[in-house]
Amino acid sequence: MPYKEDFEKTSIAGNGRILLNADQKITWDTIATAGLSGSHRSAIMQFIGYTPRNGQIDELQLPLLQIPVGAKKMVFRCDYAYRYRNGYNDSLRIDVSTDCGQTWPVNLIKTGGKSLATTDTSWTHFVPQKANDWDSLYFQLDSLVDVGAVMFRIQAINRGGSKLYLDNIN
Repeated sequence: MPYKEDFEKTSIAGNGRILLNADQKITWDTIATAGLSGSHRSAIMQFIGYTPRNGQIDELQLPLLQIPVGAKKMVFRCDYAYRYRNGYNDSLRIDVSTDCGQTWPVNLIKTGGKSLATTDTSWTHFVPQKANDWDSLYFQLDSLVDVGAVMFRIQAINRGGSKLYLDNIN
């Protein structure tokens, strides 16, 4: 701690991140984006074109993060962009583990479809280009400062809809 991931490197793998892709098909990658200050690349999950639409889960686990002794507060923050495609309810889920990824008892968010949308553009191959294409997630995690270490997992759940972008995980 502190931890920062901005995906400016071209590879999603490495730096302690674990990528789980059970079906060995489309999964998390990085791509050029715009609209966020100082950011030129973001993580992407391309639900569109991912067939069949069977609710496949692609998971990005962040490295084990040691919480400094005496910490008083902890937050999780990230930017995301998603265009809802009518009738296709892709989902995003973010969980926290306090036992090195054995269990994930703390759910920060599970949302999808229209609730996940950050823009109403009709462009099928949406790539964020301006600031209002993005939104942010912010979670106060002060109740976890005494657990010693945490891991975060980000799950993308496929329903074949659009593209989900993540950036600036802190």
